[in-house]
Amino acid sequence: MSEINIKHQKHRTHPVLKERKLELLKQLLQTNKDKNIIVVSSTKNDELDSIDLENVTIIDDKTLYNDKELKTNLIISYDVPEVALVYISRLSHSDDGALILLQEDQQNLIYPIETLLGRAIKQEVIAGFEVEVAVVEKTREFKSSYNDKKSFKPRGDKKPYGDKKTYGNKKEFSKDGKKPYDKKKTNPKKIGRTITIKSLKKKDS
Repeated sequence: MSEINIKHQKHRTHPVLKERKLELLKQLLQTNKDKNIIVVSSTKNDELDSIDLENVTIIDDKTLYNDKELKTNLIISYDVPEVALVYISRLSHSDDGALILLQEDQQNLIYPIETLLGRAIKQEVIAGFEVEVAVVEKTREFKSSYNDKKSFKPRGDKKPYGDKKTYGNKKEFSKDGKKPYDKKKTNPKKIGRTITIKSLKKKDS
């Protein structure tokens, strides 16, 4: 990992709507006009061509990576790269601070970066650029068939499964009162013979 010299309090993300990123960038450049600044994006961004300041360098990741000697006081990420290590490479070019213009659909890209850094990046909302997040509460209804007795359709006169009275009725199983789930007392073969004998008696009658 590249050497990072940026202190925690000077590393921040600024939430912003995508359509207002350029506007926020210009305000940040004005606020930090006394510093040398690099504005970096993942690829060449035409809308950044409108920025023409002596203390500001506009660059993309590929060009920045190939220029190891390029250093600055403040690096501003116009977007968040999809690969966390690319962002770490950006940080290595700054000796003082780093800012990220963070649009909502790139929020998930921050977590891998924080994992590599071993710390969270402070989030700061700039006045006038507040982002309203609509929270939609979804209620999911779970209908369990196990709680619906109608879902269990007993055969004949038998009651639904789980009814203790059904299992407690000895007449439903055999004359000797043995239960089919009692493995210690019941021999499966013997039950089979009993059923066969009963069926034969019914035919004889």
